[in-house]
Amino acid sequence: MSNPTVTCVTCKQEGPAITGRIPFRGDLKAEIQGSVCAPCWSNWMAQQLKIINEYRLNLAEKRAHEVLEAQVKQFLHLSGAADVDDAAVGPDKARELGNL
Repeated sequence: MSNPTVTCVTCKQEGPAITGRIPFRGDLKAEIQGSVCAPCWSNWMAQQLKIINEYRLNLAEKRAHEVLEAQVKQFLHLSGAADVDDAAVGPDKARELGNL
């Protein structure tokens, strides 16, 4: 039995499908499963940790999940990706989000 593969929208190559947990719901989760390879997903998971720490996100709050959804769409080149201001990180972004 061969492992499933996907044509990745992020790296534009054929790669192994994600086999682990995807912490998003609905259409976003389905899009990630069907169009992002495991190596690009692994890169996102490392980036996500940096975003949570830089923005000082409290994952118990809805706003934190909205920020992560916008960031994952941009990072992985998914549909509905909005322009995200990458320059606004650290204490300034945390303050903007009300986390300082």
